[in-house]
Amino acid sequence: KLRKLATFQFSKGEYDAAACHYKAALILAGKIHGKYHEDVASLYNSLSVVHSCLGKYEEAYECLREALEVGMQVCDKDSALVKEIWKNIGNVFKEQGKFHESLVSYKKLVSISSTPTTPETPQGHSFADMSEALQEIAIVYKSQGKYEEALSVLKKGLESSEAGFASLEATEEET
Repeated sequence: KLRKLATFQFSKGEYDAAACHYKAALILAGKIHGKYHEDVASLYNSLSVVHSCLGKYEEAYECLREALEVGMQVCDKDSALVKEIWKNIGNVFKEQGKFHESLVSYKKLVSISSTPTTPETPQGHSFADMSEALQEIAIVYKSQGKYEEALSVLKKGLESSEAGFASLEATEEET
């Protein structure tokens, strides 16, 4: 219930109240599940977004470090949660103008989003995640005035999306 309340407050722009309730939910989840649980990682990630909205980037980054540590212990490296954490790390750095660090995070997201699907990594190939990460990389390049690099990355994303849609269509035709 605390998480739902925090999410509702966040959606209304009540960031300080949301942060308070996410922190309380995090404490409670830690007591119930222990530190290494997906709910704990998810709550750290949510709290980081609130801190970012408040311009508290150091706190946001610390939450994301915790979220990533926990998430990498309890989730697959290519899980939706871990991908979201990497994206949010990139976003925090981008908001601070730390473009090199944001590129590192977004490129990590691209690498885990383009992992071929296998029985061990059923979520591996996510064209939407990869496309979003490539868009973020292009935005960083554009912010730096590197327009050719931005365009190159966007073209790569388009090619990747087209290939992904073609393989999905082929799979649908087989069924």
